[in-house]
Amino acid sequence: MTESTRIGLIVAAVAIVTYGASAGLMGVGLVDDTYIFVRYAENFAAGEGLVFNPGERVEGYTSPLWVALLGLIGTVSDVDLVALSGWLSALFGVLTIVAVVWFGARVLPPDRTILIAAPALFLATSPSFVYWTWSGMGTGLFTFLFLITFAVFARQVDGPGTMFGAGVCLLLAALSRLEIVGLLVVYTPFIFYLSGSDRRAAARKCASFVAPVALLAIHFVWRYNYYDSLLPNTYYAKVDVPLLSLLNNGLRYGARFALAYHWLVISALVSVPVVWLARKKTSKEWQLATAVVAAWAVYVTYVGGDHFPLFRFYAPILPVLSLVFMGLIAWLPIESVKSAAPATAAAVLVVLQVGLNYAVFAFHGGDEAREGVELAESWSEVGLWLKNNVPPGSTIASLVVGAIPYRSELVTIDLLGLTDREVARNGNVYAAGHPGHQRYHTEYILGRRPDYIVYHSSGRFTEPRNEDSASIPKPFGYALYDLANNPRTKELYEYRALRMENGRFVELLQLRE
Repeated sequence: MTESTRIGLIVAAVAIVTYGASAGLMGVGLVDDTYIFVRYAENFAAGEGLVFNPGERVEGYTSPLWVALLGLIGTVSDVDLVALSGWLSALFGVLTIVAVVWFGARVLPPDRTILIAAPALFLATSPSFVYWTWSGMGTGLFTFLFLITFAVFARQVDGPGTMFGAGVCLLLAALSRLEIVGLLVVYTPFIFYLSGSDRRAAARKCASFVAPVALLAIHFVWRYNYYDSLLPNTYYAKVDVPLLSLLNNGLRYGARFALAYHWLVISALVSVPVVWLARKKTSKEWQLATAVVAAWAVYVTYVGGDHFPLFRFYAPILPVLSLVFMGLIAWLPIESVKSAAPATAAAVLVVLQVGLNYAVFAFHGGDEAREGVELAESWSEVGLWLKNNVPPGSTIASLVVGAIPYRSELVTIDLLGLTDREVARNGNVYAAGHPGHQRYHTEYILGRRPDYIVYHSSGRFTEPRNEDSASIPKPFGYALYDLANNPRTKELYEYRALRMENGRFVELLQLRE
C-alpha cells in the first residue's frame, strides 16, 4: 500500500464518520417533496403506472432515475420506501465523499496527498451537501453522478482510448436531472481544446462521448408517448414563467450562495485568471472544474434558483467547487517553506472550512432547514388524520403535495401545478412569488370542485391561523390566497379548523353540501 493510498483511506474514513455526525447535529431528515417521489414509486410498484394520481399521467417529478430506482425496489420488496429514500440518498452522499478523496489523491502530487482532507471534510460538514444528500429527494444520487461524470471525463479526455465511459456517466446523470446535458457546451469544446492539432482524434473522442448521451432520445420518445410531453411537467410549473422574474430570483439566489460560501466562490473567481495566465502549468482537471462550475452557475441563475433553504440547486457542484479550492491551494509553492507545509496547510484549511460551514448553517438557512424537516413530519400527521377522518374517495387540493397526499392516499390537485398539467401549462403567474410557487389557476380548481382545500398551515399550530383568508402569505402561497379570497369559493366552501389528537389544527375549506 502506497503512502498516498493510506492517507486517502484514513481521510475517507474520518470524513464519512464526520458526515454522519454532521447529519445528526444539523437535524437532517426527509423534506416534503420526498413524498412526491415515493408516491410515484409506490404507484408504479402497485401497477398503477408512473403517476401521482391513478389515471392521471403527469410527470411531476424531476429525477426519472431516482423514481425508477425506488419503484424497482418497491416492486421486488416490501421495504418502507419513505425510510429507504433517506438512507439511500445518504449512501450516495458517502460515495461522493469517497469519489472526491479518490479523485483528489489521483491528481495531487504524492507529497501533497494530505490536501484531500480539505475537500473531503468540507463536504462532510457542509450544510448544503449534508442536508440535501440526506433529504431523500435524489439530490445525493445526482450529486454523485455529477462528480463521477466530471472525474471520468477528466481521466479519459487525454487518454489513448475512447470516452464512452464518460458518456455513460453523463447519460445516467441526465436521467437523474436532465439539465446536466447543458454542460455539453463545456465538455465537448474541452475535448478539442486538449487535442491540439489532432482534430480527427478529438472528433472520434467526442463522438464516443456523445453517443451514449444520444440514447436520451429513447427516453424522450417514451416520455412523449406516456405523458404526451417532451419535457417534464415541472418545467412548465417552475421555469416557463417570465424571464425577468427568473433572472431576478436567480441572481438573488446566487448572491446569497456567494455570501454564504464566499471562500469557495472567491477561489473559483481567482482560478479564472490563474488558469488563463498559467494554463500551461495548471492541471486540466482544475481548468475543467472551473468551467463546469461557471456553466452551472449560469444555469441556476437562468432557472431562477430554488425556494428551499441551504441552496439545493448549488449542492451538486460543491464537490467540484471544493476541488477548485484544493487545486488553487495545491498550485501555491508551499513546499518551498518546509516539508511539513502541506500537512499544516491541510489542517488550517480543515479548521477554517469547518468553522465557516458552521457559519453557513447558523446564518444562512439552518433553522429554516430544520423547520423543513419538522414541517414534513407535521404534514405527515395531517395526511394520516385526513385518511382516518374524511370519506374514502374524497378529493383534496393543496399547496402541499408531498406528505399530505402520500399519507392520506387521496386524489390531490396540486395548486402550484407541479403534478397538475392544467395549472402548470395554462395557469396564471404571480411574478413576486417564490421560485416554484408562482403558478395559480383558481378557475380550474373551482371547476374541479375538490371536496377539501387543505391549508399549508395545517398541522403546524395549536391555534387556527388563517380563518381570515387575507392573511395567507402571498410569496409562498399566492395560489391558495387567490383561491380562498375568490367570491365563488366563499359561496361553495366553508372554512373549518379541526383539532387533531396532538392539539394542532387542520385548517381547510370544505365543500358545502
